[in-house]
Amino acid sequence: MRTLAVLVGLVSWVAATVASAEPSPSPRIAAVAAKPSTEAAFWKQVAAEGTPLIEDIKDPKGRLLLTFVYRARPTTKHVAIYNAPNNVLIGYGQLERIPKTNVFATSMLVDPAARFIYALAPNDNFGVPVGMADVMRRMPLLQPDLLNKHPIETSGSAVTLPKAPPQPWRTPKRGTPTGTLTQYLTSTKGLPGKRPVLVYTPPGFSTTGPAYPLVVLFDGPGVAQAFAMPLVLEELIAAKKLPPVVVAMVGNADRMAELLPTPAFADHVAHDLVPWIRRTFHTTADPRSTVLGGLSLGGLAAAYTAIRHPATFGNVLSQSGSFWWSPDDAIESEHVSHDLAARSALPIRFWIECGVFESGSPKPDTSQIGANRHLRD
Repeated sequence: MRTLAVLVGLVSWVAATVASAEPSPSPRIAAVAAKPSTEAAFWKQVAAEGTPLIEDIKDPKGRLLLTFVYRARPTTKHVAIYNAPNNVLIGYGQLERIPKTNVFATSMLVDPAARFIYALAPNDNFGVPVGMADVMRRMPLLQPDLLNKHPIETSGSAVTLPKAPPQPWRTPKRGTPTGTLTQYLTSTKGLPGKRPVLVYTPPGFSTTGPAYPLVVLFDGPGVAQAFAMPLVLEELIAAKKLPPVVVAMVGNADRMAELLPTPAFADHVAHDLVPWIRRTFHTTADPRSTVLGGLSLGGLAAAYTAIRHPATFGNVLSQSGSFWWSPDDAIESEHVSHDLAARSALPIRFWIECGVFESGSPKPDTSQIGANRHLRD
């Protein structure tokens, strides 16, 4: 698992540093507030630089002041921000409107080594989410920061501050051999809809010789973008940090219905999908060389599926796994951790990663990082 740990650690978008919970005023926002007639020039400069605004205000602890901004439209009454470093609970906070302007803004002091993702939600004034149903009703409102130059998929934006650890495997090197990434559509009895599956085969792939290790990752095209696949794989393989490996990135017909612990979907992955991959792509049947992974709900689903099928998956790779989850009618949170603790030891190795900014969850009695630590312990 060491080489796979390298893969996850280097492509993680979650920082290992802490932001201040004390907002600090931005000199640039203060200037617009003092003279609203400068707003047009402010937006022109922001569009050229990108967001968030990053200011060195000579903080005694060396932190940088980050200011997230949004340009209001006539219908904009509120702007929420999710996953910003110093928001509480599920990372929910509000931008405040600067009087007599179309500028919404919020500021925070952040360690210059931080790296994270956030999203904006215009006209979201719902307060801190309570429960999964409340989280899901907000999802259509989430969008990237349109002034941020580093969008992540269709609903988030990335921030990398100047002292963030380097990610050399995300930079293509001339002459690196390339593999093949092919998309398939799969279906199975008992589950509605079809699922996209992206399959990566390494340079020099052959159906003869030793079988390839297999990595199955949930969230299909989304995880491919978040993890910079196949670029990261190819750079790691070329540097001999990772053996030639087949990676299947599995999408969903219904993400929430399938990645929340679901016996039918877990059984489909173990009984239908993995055997098809083994037959088609010459991958190993040894669970010790078979990895199941994902991020967020995908990490939760990976742990649940491997626990249910330890003869298929001997390794779980979880990034920011949603281990706070439990059924809505459950007395306690962290259902998967309780299930695992009640079982005899299983032959499964876990790599668990969670960012320290992830201080909340939809469950009031736990947090994302706390739930990950409980699973580890």
